[in-house]
Amino acid sequence: MHKIDRRQPRALGGFTLIEVMIAVTVVGILAAVAVPNYQDYVARGKVTEALSLASRAKVAVVDSYQDSRSLPADNAAANLPAPEAIQGKYVGSVAVEDGNILVTFNDAVSQLEGRSLILQASANEGAVNWCCYSPDIAPRLLPSNCRDSAGCLSGATTPDGGDGSGSSDAGGSGSEDTGSEDTGSEDTGSEDTGSGDTGSGDTGSGDTGSGDTGSGDTGSGDTGSGDTGSGDTGSGDTGSGDTGSGDTGSGDTGSGDTGSGDTGSGDTGSGDTGSGDTGSGDTGSGNLDSSSDDECPSGFESSWRGNSRICTSTDPDARKCPKGWKKVGGRKQPLQCKVK
Repeated sequence: MHKIDRRQPRALGGFTLIEVMIAVTVVGILAAVAVPNYQDYVARGKVTEALSLASRAKVAVVDSYQDSRSLPADNAAANLPAPEAIQGKYVGSVAVEDGNILVTFNDAVSQLEGRSLILQASANEGAVNWCCYSPDIAPRLLPSNCRDSAGCLSGATTPDGGDGSGSSDAGGSGSEDTGSEDTGSEDTGSEDTGSGDTGSGDTGSGDTGSGDTGSGDTGSGDTGSGDTGSGDTGSGDTGSGDTGSGDTGSGDTGSGDTGSGDTGSGDTGSGDTGSGDTGSGDTGSGNLDSSSDDECPSGFESSWRGNSRICTSTDPDARKCPKGWKKVGGRKQPLQCKVK
């Protein structure tokens, strides 16, 4: 009997078709990326070589400027051979045009064929400065110091801008708040408010300025004992008017500043009439009309707490408010009362 060969067949060796296709694809991708980059690298090397060749022309331009104090117009003025006579492996010519050096490439490198590199010269205080750029070579092929073509074409200097400095905001000079505040209505505003005509009543900026000048309320007018002195003498504020404690207590009651105020021969005319001690002058918390129901009684000083009049006793031993008044402030001394 014949024996049957039961051995398994061997697997096929080597690369399969799919593996070969994958390898070819990877190589193609790498080549597509690497070859252009390599070509750019080679072209950049050729541009650098052209700069080295143009260095001789730079020296000639500087020497010509030092001799004549002007940039040479062409190769002959710079003592250089004709442009086509200056050549290299990749450079077709080196020309001088008004001090600028124009390097033109030959057809050795396709990316640079017929293109040019310019070294622009500018004279500044006896020195020659250089700026490198190219009008037709891609920036990626140029050295880093030759990529700013806009900067070279615009020049190195820019016009100075003026500072719009001046004397703006010079307003608010010191003549604004001079001492003419109380002109016009003489005793209006803060003159006779507060503590009436006592103490600082008509002193300071009150009746000074053009207000009650002359023999009006200046000098000893409303200071000290009220409106006595040469100010409001006569039948005006004398008597029980502004004497004693000024405008407190019975100060401006009676014939003093009540009613027609300082009329008579005292403060008539331009003195304290009009808006002087009448109207807004001795009104407010200062010289209230004696006909008011909440006028402080005799022996009490008037003050305000909000919209309420508070009368404070001038007697430190007082304990009881007058009839029609009620005590405020508890045990606080001195005694304080307000109208019921």
